[in-house]
Amino acid sequence: MFIDTGLHAYRLRMRQSSRHERAVRQQQKVDWSRIKNRIPNAVNEAMDAESEIMTVFFKFLQASINAARGDDTKDLKPVILELIPQKYLSGPVNEHGEKSIWNSIRASTKHSKVTRGFTNNITARLLCPADHLRAFDANPSETIEKLKNGSLARLDREGVPKFPSFMYDEDMMEPGKVTEGLFRGPLLVAVYVYIFISKHVARGEKKTARKGIAEINQMGNVEPATICYAVLQTWVGISDMNEWSKTDRGVDLSMLYTALRHLLDFERGKDPWVDKTLDWWNSQVVRGATAEAGASRDNEAPSTLEILDIERRQRMAATS
Repeated sequence: MFIDTGLHAYRLRMRQSSRHERAVRQQQKVDWSRIKNRIPNAVNEAMDAESEIMTVFFKFLQASINAARGDDTKDLKPVILELIPQKYLSGPVNEHGEKSIWNSIRASTKHSKVTRGFTNNITARLLCPADHLRAFDANPSETIEKLKNGSLARLDREGVPKFPSFMYDEDMMEPGKVTEGLFRGPLLVAVYVYIFISKHVARGEKKTARKGIAEINQMGNVEPATICYAVLQTWVGISDMNEWSKTDRGVDLSMLYTALRHLLDFERGKDPWVDKTLDWWNSQVVRGATAEAGASRDNEAPSTLEILDIERRQRMAATS
């Protein structure tokens, strides 16, 4: 009876909890499962030990995460403006369209961010919610002011931040469709490559022998969490935030992260869009960035090993 009552109360709480809270719990379950798979023996020992050991374990884990995040934020701060693709600099940089102004902004903000965010048209456009992009292009200064004073919404009705335009490949965007072109923004891709694969490749330079984070940690395939992490680092990097923070001008970045994880952390084979998006990241971003320039693959002919196996079977058949 008590068990039945408890289950009923739990289900009632689950129904009454917000969509965001349910997404957070699901995200935590996925993360915990991955931790157990990575270090099963340590986790099992910790689970069998006193709760104090678990507390120390998670404090150490959180401290390591905070340190790594801080290092990434610090590394990106002086270079992220250089990662903005040239096509985003072709529009009006300021009211007079003088690119020299942008060059001076980029030079002056390597170690100061006071002129980033909504203080110039380039970074403001990248941070602008994608569904306000047409209004921005029609009248940048007016749209910036409306975004700053709240006349244009930056949050949906549940308080989740609307997805910024830097997350999109604008050539793929369709009015009223949130997922078309999502997670394919050139700046987002460049930031991901800079953090996880190679700082040199991200800046258009030749890849060095130094291994990136993805290679060191044997990340054969892209993890949804790493894409979402790159989104937040991009946001913080082009904003005027002085340091990593949960909020930016009333925008809760943790809610953005949870929403993105909720979208991407979906079982393979059940959502074609998720499969297609992750396949694109694995083939075009991860493997594309790690391949040496000029080394292309012949995807039509059999592989060398396949040919060797065929010839070996033919030799063996001829001698039998």
